[in-house]
Amino acid sequence: MRGWSELLLLGAVCTACWLRTPVGALIHNGVALLRDQPTRELLAHFDTRLPSRMEQTLVDAVEGLTEGTVPELPPGWTPPLHLAVHSHLGQGAVEALQGADMSKPEVALETWAVGAELRERAIRRAWAAGEPEPERYEAHRRFLPAEAAARADEAVRDVMALSTALDLSWPVDPDIRTGSPFGWRTHPVTKKHSFHSGLDIGLATGHPITAAAGGTVTRSHADPVSGQAIIISHGHGVSTVYCHGSALHVSKGQQVERQALIMDAGSTGRSTGPHLHYGVRIGGRAVDPAIFHPSKGGAVSDDSFAPPKTGKKKAAAPAPPAPEPAPAPEPTPAPVQPEA
Repeated sequence: MRGWSELLLLGAVCTACWLRTPVGALIHNGVALLRDQPTRELLAHFDTRLPSRMEQTLVDAVEGLTEGTVPELPPGWTPPLHLAVHSHLGQGAVEALQGADMSKPEVALETWAVGAELRERAIRRAWAAGEPEPERYEAHRRFLPAEAAARADEAVRDVMALSTALDLSWPVDPDIRTGSPFGWRTHPVTKKHSFHSGLDIGLATGHPITAAAGGTVTRSHADPVSGQAIIISHGHGVSTVYCHGSALHVSKGQQVERQALIMDAGSTGRSTGPHLHYGVRIGGRAVDPAIFHPSKGGAVSDDSFAPPKTGKKKAAAPAPPAPEPAPAPEPTPAPVQPEA
């Protein structure tokens, strides 16, 4: 038994070194060079922020929505998908894809990026390797040539994640003002300079908080830092984080609908006042939730905040104007741990 435990410990240490140390970063790039694959900047191995190009795509897409530049869409296109393709891949990609079946966007995007022949070859190899669903992009991606896989990632992973994120609604009444913003700050409790990976919204205790989009609850429990907290996965690597609630109304593994009541606001955990710490993550990396505030264009799906989809609670009135509530610190991700 001792031998097995030591082996597992060694494996965990090696994995941590591979993913989160300078040595691991150098080995990563060395292997990439040997395989003639693109390398990453060393600091990127330790970055918890969304890649700047994807974040700029979000900003550009929301600006396009604000300016009313979403044209009449061909069959199968949704506004979020059109904006994600246009902003991330360019108008040429939109025109090339207009004749494709966009009811299956992953197939259309991958075919546009690498061609039908390479895609079919990768699917056949995935099937031969015993993959249960070889036609899924994530199942056959590793069987694509390195250069083709990089192109496909940009077209499929990035665009589908951005499209999902652009469809997020606001979890409370958008007229309620926000407090501590996303970014570096001096923590109000620890007094240390640290990164705030979400946005704080001042709310009265008991104020209803709703899901920004439909998805699966991957966390619903309390800890000493985040307090009563919830994480919802919306698919394609997009998740939203809600911390410091006074009561939780959903459980882990539960499927929730868009704008369903999930939590009551509070001041649990490491918090100096009642508020909601709201976070958005794409591929496990933090992105500024303020991008999705209705004042900046809002959710692409064009639905403003509505009362929670439940008859159990009535939405409480917004908290009266007061000094901005003190935010809470960011906890350590595990695996997509919310930060406050």
